[in-house]
Amino acid sequence: MTTDEAVTTDKAATRPSTLIAALPHRYRAVLHLRIACGLSITDTARALNTDAASVRLAQHHALNLLRHQLRHSRNMSDPRRTLITEPGTTSPGRTEEERVSWTRGVGPSSAGPHDG
Repeated sequence: MTTDEAVTTDKAATRPSTLIAALPHRYRAVLHLRIACGLSITDTARALNTDAASVRLAQHHALNLLRHQLRHSRNMSDPRRTLITEPGTTSPGRTEEERVSWTRGVGPSSAGPHDG
């Protein structure tokens, strides 16, 4: 694969339509009705024969999954990124500089969960 082909493939992988197509059917349906069609939560629930809480939850999960996919695809396209996972997280892809500042406690998340 040439560099141009790799860049083209990488760009295609981060297109919204490609990311949305990778979502589970229920998440795609909720996003389509809520965002593309502009339906309310109540109308979306009615269209999908479910309740409003399920629609809100599915939309929440779908958007979080899209954020994760987009972040992951961007991280992996940066050659400086490594597959380092910080303690207490499941998101790899920090640069060496970010990893060093994390381990020294000066990174953006230096406060622990109980540090107020």
